[in-house]
Amino acid sequence: MKPLTIFLSSFAVIVHSCSHNEELDSAIHDNATCVKYLAVGRGDRFQNSVPRGIGSTSNFQAQSLLSVTEIESALRGLQKAYPDKMKLSTSGIKTHQGRDIHVVSLGSRRPRAFIVSGIHGRDRGGPDNVVYFIADLLWADRNNASLWYESREYSVEQVRRVLDAGIVVMPSANPDGLNHDQKTGSCWRKNRRPATTSKEIGVDINANFKVFWDFERIFHQNTTKISLSRDPRRQNYVGPGPMSEPETQSIYKVFRELDSLTWYLDVHSVRGEVLYSWGDDATQVHDPRMNFLNASFHHQRGLLDDSYGEYLDPEDYTLQKSAAERIVSAMNTVGDSAFYKASEASSLYPSPGSADEAMAGYYGGNCGAHRINALRLDFGAEVDTLVCQEFFYPDAYKYRQNLLQSSVGLMEFGLNAGEGGEKVFRCEG
Repeated sequence: MKPLTIFLSSFAVIVHSCSHNEELDSAIHDNATCVKYLAVGRGDRFQNSVPRGIGSTSNFQAQSLLSVTEIESALRGLQKAYPDKMKLSTSGIKTHQGRDIHVVSLGSRRPRAFIVSGIHGRDRGGPDNVVYFIADLLWADRNNASLWYESREYSVEQVRRVLDAGIVVMPSANPDGLNHDQKTGSCWRKNRRPATTSKEIGVDINANFKVFWDFERIFHQNTTKISLSRDPRRQNYVGPGPMSEPETQSIYKVFRELDSLTWYLDVHSVRGEVLYSWGDDATQVHDPRMNFLNASFHHQRGLLDDSYGEYLDPEDYTLQKSAAERIVSAMNTVGDSAFYKASEASSLYPSPGSADEAMAGYYGGNCGAHRINALRLDFGAEVDTLVCQEFFYPDAYKYRQNLLQSSVGLMEFGLNAGEGGEKVFRCEG
């Protein structure tokens, strides 16, 4: 046993940063394990059929993850089957490898909610959760039927409230990264931005948004080592410039063009949490001067136990916290384990991303900007492991549990989005 013990110890050094933070070395990406992860689909299971979700199928079975090809096929099939309720388009911006980024519009012509999944390629099951959720909504509406997630029922009236609110969905925001991860099993996080060496390929899409891109100026020097890097070899590389990537541009385009949005949800894995409020620092509701635009607080942000806190309007803070707790409470009623919790986005460490960009228009004082409250769903139970694949790749059992609980979470998010009002930043004069 001694040689094996030595090998495992050496292996642990290589993959140490994989398990609980986002400062990931490219060195971990070739690690193979003997764990039986759920395979990626081959061919096209939807070639002659329309997807059905776990809430509309009593004996739902998934033998494999949806491939990039199958995600696109599923969306085309759903659009063909439900042309009166679903519109399928693209962002109009091609990825580095020439792929389209698909955008689904459900229900109202003035959608209130925007859901994005698949920003990180290795977050396996995220696009699947969203695709099957879309399928559930459309099936229930067409068949005038309830959706059942174990013993939890959503009536057709509730389904139609979600559709009446209107939802825009980007099921696979980073198809290049997803395809690469599925083809290589390399726990790939970034997109596939070309580079001169293989170790420098890709940008972390979630770190490429403009609101906190200039992190050396905005944050305290000791706070962003985990989540942001200028080194293209790192998995948290912010890119050569803010909004440089087609995937980031595609998400931002929806923020910019849909002035009816009031809620945003970014779907990731794996922490078993619904996160709310700002990702750069702890949130406070008393001092509007403490905001990301105020240069007098530069180089101070990110120290969670100091006097600085990012400002959020008290009403918005309450709405976000209440929505997160509502989603968590519902998700914990299904599945075999109740482990989800609601937390502030910065609760572990500063981790800015697309949710901050969603809120930045209104809180950046842009005249006419609509207030968008933003949440992040990290589905799946966190795993105590040093192996990246074990953390992000589900087996068949975990995949089904994740799909079940995520479907309930997405339904609650949609219902919540239909209940609030709009708020617009008004400039004086």
